[in-house]
Amino acid sequence: MLAQALRDWLPLVLHYVQPWLSETDIGAGKRWSVEIAKQLEESNFGIICLTRENIESSWILFEAGALAKSLQKSAVVPLLLDLDFREISGPLSQFQAKKLDKNSIHEIVQAINDTAESPIEKPRLSQLFEALWPQLESQLISIPESEDERGPVRSPQDILEDLVATIRGMDQRLRSIEQSLPIAQIVDAPKPEPTALNKVVEREARSLLKRGQKINAIALVRATTNLGLREAKDLVETWEGDSNVSASA
Repeated sequence: MLAQALRDWLPLVLHYVQPWLSETDIGAGKRWSVEIAKQLEESNFGIICLTRENIESSWILFEAGALAKSLQKSAVVPLLLDLDFREISGPLSQFQAKKLDKNSIHEIVQAINDTAESPIEKPRLSQLFEALWPQLESQLISIPESEDERGPVRSPQDILEDLVATIRGMDQRLRSIEQSLPIAQIVDAPKPEPTALNKVVEREARSLLKRGQKINAIALVRATTNLGLREAKDLVETWEGDSNVSASA
């Protein structure tokens, strides 16, 4: 989940990156070892997402070894979700690891940007990072703890009994709320308003549109609001007629 969250989020901040994720981007029928080696050789930056559950994985060790071979032209950062630095060993220990927190992710984003042929200006990148960090943070919070940190395993019967009790309690509370509210308030409850578009994000989306990257602009708008695809597309297209496709400060 950590790797997938980063894969989806990084292109919003760094529009030029094309993340490749070994778990999802290997086509059916392809030899995983050959495909991973090929992709790693062509990459100039690697993030190895490490958890207590995968640190001994042969896949992880293979990828670390492949990245080490191209170390002269590649930067590699092990990103630790629920591990301490002292727990890193073997081929992974030769890389400078980072703990999963806001500062570390910011440093990684800056490091990736430094390797780009046309990097984003640092002040603009920092503003964009701050605007988009809450989206990644919400996904990171939802990542479940590893098995070692979850405590004793409960029996299915215990879980079922707790679930039934919870549902009954929720049902009672909902009935109480419904009885205390006028019918009109329940029927006519307003729908949530779309999240306002952050000015920093709007400037970046307009900048992408100006450079002919309309799809990236729409994706950025969708990622930072609760607009649907059609609404985000309509909003971006309203900017196309502007003589100056940049948001006001």
